[in-house]
Amino acid sequence: MDLRTVFCCALLCCLAACQAKGETENENQIPGVPSLQVQRGSEQTLGGADTRDYHPKWSNREKKLTFTSVRNQAMGLWVYDSLDTEPRRIALNHPGDLHFSWNPADDRIVFDGRNSENRPIILSFDLQSESVVPFIQAEIRGGQPNWSPDGTMIAFQHFDTLRIFHIESGEVQVTCPGASFPSWSPDSRRIAFGYLDDIWIYDLGRDAAEIHVPGQAVQDQAAWSPDGRTIIYYSNENGSRDIWIIPAAGGDSVQVTDHAGNEWHPAWHPDGNRIAFTQDWNGTLNICVLELNVTIVPAGNSD
Repeated sequence: MDLRTVFCCALLCCLAACQAKGETENENQIPGVPSLQVQRGSEQTLGGADTRDYHPKWSNREKKLTFTSVRNQAMGLWVYDSLDTEPRRIALNHPGDLHFSWNPADDRIVFDGRNSENRPIILSFDLQSESVVPFIQAEIRGGQPNWSPDGTMIAFQHFDTLRIFHIESGEVQVTCPGASFPSWSPDSRRIAFGYLDDIWIYDLGRDAAEIHVPGQAVQDQAAWSPDGRTIIYYSNENGSRDIWIIPAAGGDSVQVTDHAGNEWHPAWHPDGNRIAFTQDWNGTLNICVLELNVTIVPAGNSD
């Protein structure tokens, strides 16, 4: 039995155990199968032909669009104070992939970098002091960190397992196999992540994970909406990478983007009225911002 099969069996066993306990569905569950109505608004492409910008995220407090960029052959974190102005670099080049996450309450950022042995490690950057320090003790390796909305935990990937760092106690909790781009629900009780080309959701209270978006396509980089009712992600179901959206309570997915190129790394604005994502339509990597109005239609309601 290969490692992939073992991991999948472990996840299914966790789900079966929780179902046997008779736990109820989460409070956001809509009876039956809900559907989505998606209205797309204006679309704005940022950057130019000589930039490589990707992995956008909005800061929680000031709602500024932050992203990773390779400019002048150096990687760093950049921010748009306003989408009508030029971006500025807020963190100097540091070895690593620079997948990052904002603290929900202040100007700290956690990101994945590299230590002196070139191994992945989670680092913290403070905008006020402009200092970079290890965030999790040096022996803990990991990447793709995501700060919980309540500020008490950081989910991260560690050798294909989903782990949670509890900031106050210093405990590192090993949860389940799979951990590609973990994303917290707004109530800090669930984590969406990619595994085996599907979108899964891990429930902290039940200590169990289940497939949320199955399929034959590659699906990854899930992100919860600020109200917790929908999840966006990318899928190559139609050949190229496109952004899709699905109710967090389950139901049918709706395709959001349909360009000739690829779109991935989706991120919600804190107000929930637009998304940002990476695209390669012009032969380079740029950030695109799309206004989005999403309505959940309960099952049996076609109005």
